[in-house]
Amino acid sequence: MPRSATIFARVEPEVKEQAERIYTELGVSMSNALEIFLRASIREQGFPFAVNLSRPGFKEVKSREDIDTALREGFDSLEQHGAIPAAQVKDHLRAKYGLDNL
Repeated sequence: MPRSATIFARVEPEVKEQAERIYTELGVSMSNALEIFLRASIREQGFPFAVNLSRPGFKEVKSREDIDTALREGFDSLEQHGAIPAAQVKDHLRAKYGLDNL
């Protein structure tokens, strides 16, 4: 099917540049990436990834460095305080964050 529909979107220039760099490495254009996103949205009947409101108390991870830092903090805490039984962790998460499905 020939492409004939046009979509105009306003985004921050830095966001566009970063995305274009990634798509160039993947060998796809911005238009191809947008079409992939739209097709995945159709397939999923919604966003093709989880979209949630932040939960209070949860640390937002933004980069690989954030993940590495969080892991380092976790390992340091484990070395200092030792292991905590899983049941105790679950009880703490349920109480603090209202997580019932653990």
